[in-house]
Amino acid sequence: MKSLKSEFEDKGISRFSSVKTRNDFLSNYNSEKLTIIKDTSYELKKIFGACFNRKSNQ
Repeated sequence: MKSLKSEFEDKGISRFSSVKTRNDFLSNYNSEKLTIIKDTSYELKKIFGACFNRKSNQ
């Protein structure tokens, strides 16, 4: 686990503090991926909407 944790830290990944958290992530990977895509999409829509409104007001 120490070498795996070190490898993660070298790549800037800090969310795995134990083998259990890594295994839980692997078990829920698709759910995690969809949540990230959904959240990112929502944030991008807000940004694009704000840019569009700002451009329309000019």
